[in-house]
Amino acid sequence: MKFILEIFKRILKIIAVYLIYGFVISLIVSFSGAAKNLLLFQTMGAMTLADYMILLAYMELLWLPLLVGMILSPNSYLAFPFSSWVVPVIVISFFFIMVYTAIKE
Repeated sequence: MKFILEIFKRILKIIAVYLIYGFVISLIVSFSGAAKNLLLFQTMGAMTLADYMILLAYMELLWLPLLVGMILSPNSYLAFPFSSWVVPVIVISFFFIMVYTAIKE
């Protein structure tokens, strides 16, 4: 029973790290203006604050598949010059932290 509780704690820590990464990425995207590159204003029309918050909540929960899709896509979604190596560094650092959390005693 103690072993199962220990595994459950580690899974919760990994989920917490995932959500913290997502929250920080959402804040950076929001405050840096990078969200303008991810949105098509002509097709979405005027966005209210609630719509934007819902979009950032989706980004917070789905940041890992979104970043992996950006890495594997031939198009560049982000306009800043270092995006081609910043995005893989974020994904790789998350995986290292996740593995460290999983095997830490």
